[in-house]
Amino acid sequence: MGRIIVTVGGPWSNPPRLQSPLELAFGEGEPEFARDVAALGRRQGTFEPEELAALRRHVGIVQASVEFDAPGSLAHAEAAARFILDSVAQGAVGVFVETGMRVFAPLALKGTPPADPATLLHLFVGIFADGDRAYTEGMCAFDLPDVEVQHPDAAAAQAAAFGLAARMVCDGYRPQESEIYQNSLSAPAFRVTAAPATTDDPEEPVNERGGGACGRRCWMASEVVVFSSPWLAEAHLVHSVLLGEGLPARLRNELVSGLAGEVPFDAVRVEVLVPAELAAQALALVQVARQPEGADRPCPTCGESNGPAFELCWQCGTELPPAEPA
Repeated sequence: MGRIIVTVGGPWSNPPRLQSPLELAFGEGEPEFARDVAALGRRQGTFEPEELAALRRHVGIVQASVEFDAPGSLAHAEAAARFILDSVAQGAVGVFVETGMRVFAPLALKGTPPADPATLLHLFVGIFADGDRAYTEGMCAFDLPDVEVQHPDAAAAQAAAFGLAARMVCDGYRPQESEIYQNSLSAPAFRVTAAPATTDDPEEPVNERGGGACGRRCWMASEVVVFSSPWLAEAHLVHSVLLGEGLPARLRNELVSGLAGEVPFDAVRVEVLVPAELAAQALALVQVARQPEGADRPCPTCGESNGPAFELCWQCGTELPPAEPA
């Protein structure tokens, strides 16, 4: 189920004149609101000192909330964005998007286009990092699952989490179970699987679809492509090295490699995947495996050059003579 909760603080002793299809509730100012927004603001670099001072002087708060069942819809997020902009126009001094753990100072929101998908993603979805894990909070604003990515390169994990979330919200992309996701050709590739979202808060709703705080599952990019090659033999070599070191590696596209010669040379690549938490170890082993000692050898049958790690010619399959030292 989709869900949005936004709380704004302002100099209001009476309810401001705000019109919204979201459910609105007015209350007196709360020190906890100012404290929580200020703490998040420091981490996110959101507020200037004078803005923090105004936040601490807030008199009233308005909370807007909505629950809905419309996967991929932007309508409720747009309505919440318009509520935020209207509250800023009426003097709001701080905005807390609770479902996405995002906070905003009013000056940063002026001129925001409330119907732009990229803007809505920025407003309602937070991207967070915890060691080698990056994850989103707030995809429930679009009734979509959150995203979690693991990779030894924290920047790569955050980029993949943001990229996958952005494609889901802005492009209507819907991951499929066991699908390979990659931000770009030079970025790490991940296998995407569906997993239940969890929450440590017993008051957060968890529904029959396995979701946590937003009532949805999350997409986990938990397996990393550590090596790929158009040559099946080369991928098998790397796969064998990883298995020999006790890593649970697997091959992907092994069967379609037989299309080589019928499609462009680099169109079909055999991939070696490992669990994300073992990616750093696997990448180090791959680097060693691809730089063995010895010299390249020509095939005695077809003349093709073969690396020192090959026992059979990758081109014709002929057994190669023993490698000589480099």
